[in-house]
Amino acid sequence: MKNILTVSTYSPTSQGFGGITRSVTAYLSVLSSISNRTSYLGPNGSLRGHVTTAEINKILPNVDVYLYTPVLHKKWGIGPGILRHLGKIVFADLIFIHGARTMPTILSGIVARLFRKRYLVVAHAGLDHQRMKRTFRKRPVTFALLEFFVRVSVNGAERIIVSGGAEEETLHPAFRKIPVVRVENFFDLSVPFAEPSDIRIGRRYIFVGRIESDKGILTFIRVWKAAAGPDDRLFVVGSGSGQYAERVFRELKADDRIIYVGEVEGEKIPGLMTEAHVLVLPTGLDDPVTENFGNVVAETLINSRPAMVTSGMHWDEYSDSRAVMIFKPNAEAASQMIKNFSKLDQDTYNEMCAAAHKLGKRFSSDHARQKLQAIVDGETPIS
Repeated sequence: MKNILTVSTYSPTSQGFGGITRSVTAYLSVLSSISNRTSYLGPNGSLRGHVTTAEINKILPNVDVYLYTPVLHKKWGIGPGILRHLGKIVFADLIFIHGARTMPTILSGIVARLFRKRYLVVAHAGLDHQRMKRTFRKRPVTFALLEFFVRVSVNGAERIIVSGGAEEETLHPAFRKIPVVRVENFFDLSVPFAEPSDIRIGRRYIFVGRIESDKGILTFIRVWKAAAGPDDRLFVVGSGSGQYAERVFRELKADDRIIYVGEVEGEKIPGLMTEAHVLVLPTGLDDPVTENFGNVVAETLINSRPAMVTSGMHWDEYSDSRAVMIFKPNAEAASQMIKNFSKLDQDTYNEMCAAAHKLGKRFSSDHARQKLQAIVDGETPIS
């Protein structure tokens, strides 16, 4: 059995990091079933509270955990403690690096490259050309200083793992010479079909995610307020800070049909999804970016509920499914989609929920296990 190491800035059980945390956890779960020597290296910091080895081992009992304390910033800080664990990279047979643009992952990639280790970078949209431009606009000085090291780190990888065609097509030109393998984001769970609730007494929409401009929720709220019916409801789950989030909160307070739930524990999200009628992910309405995947979309499908998403994302691949409603990333198209959803009858909606549950089975860990096994064995998995 090979000694497999996973490195990420987003530790399992950490709060406030959303989809990448769940993906890292899913990868670790599958990799630990493939190899009897699986370990994880990451920070003990979280946007809310701390991460501990004991907490991680509750959900991943067969994974050796090595944590360091980040400094300066809970999200991006590297911390001198990571130096004690760099030997784990040197002695690993294979390394999975989740995310490519934080100091810990950059350093890990460079060390792996220097010692000629086999390593892969799971991109998580971090190598997306549009998102790199967006990061440069937000942090022009620090990103300019780090970009060279990002390239050195990533360009030594054996492969880049992307979630699908949409993410592969938007890779930054600097990384397009590296072989790419597609592994759709997956979840180590199986959920029975959840019966649809009555839509005749009002549609219940739900947004789950960071309240930041790349998610497009501000424009969607404004459009929804004008297009939705008097008995409809919009639930907003997540948190944010800064000027954009403040504008969102002002819009929320101006309409009592909108309920701000705030940040909740991950295990409560499936219940909120099944209580709603449709999930919305309006990426691109406020910022010209795309979403490489959208974990919440897969999760709502698994929980038998359809999704309403903007085009240009991974979900374009499933445009023929009744469970995925796609609209262009502009206010007019969003408005028309809401109006179309308002016209659905109960039977049609029931069929959409059934289609959602069927499609959701595609994102179980069983589908990813074969590809990851091939990668571990040094083979080229079938995309």
